[in-house]
Amino acid sequence: MDFSKPATQPAYHMDQGILKNVACQLIYVQNLCAHQSRMWNRRLTVTMPQPRSKAAGLKDSMNTTRTRNIYNTLVMLAHLLRVISPGNHWQNRLTALLEKHHIETSKMGFPADWRALPIWQTSLEEENGNP
Repeated sequence: MDFSKPATQPAYHMDQGILKNVACQLIYVQNLCAHQSRMWNRRLTVTMPQPRSKAAGLKDSMNTTRTRNIYNTLVMLAHLLRVISPGNHWQNRLTALLEKHHIETSKMGFPADWRALPIWQTSLEEENGNP
């Protein structure tokens, strides 16, 4: 997909510069995963800039103090999947996986109140039948 085209920007609710950086971040994370790198507590060397205004709930769900952990990438994936595939259950599956394996989410950069943040709250509301 050509992220430089203005038509893609409104669809993803992001400015062109942010969208390009998000694409670079996701390619970096994909490459780490493809080479079986440890991700859960890794400090990332490539990070994406924080969205400033667009995409309701996205900015408020990001961790502004621990930008080198995987959490912000997961928030962005949740946002993009919501745009690309409304009604998907990725967030619920991620939450279940974290709980099943008793993952210490703070080491992944998750804020203490992450479940109450907009990007995750919407998923819980959809799961309970309240879109």
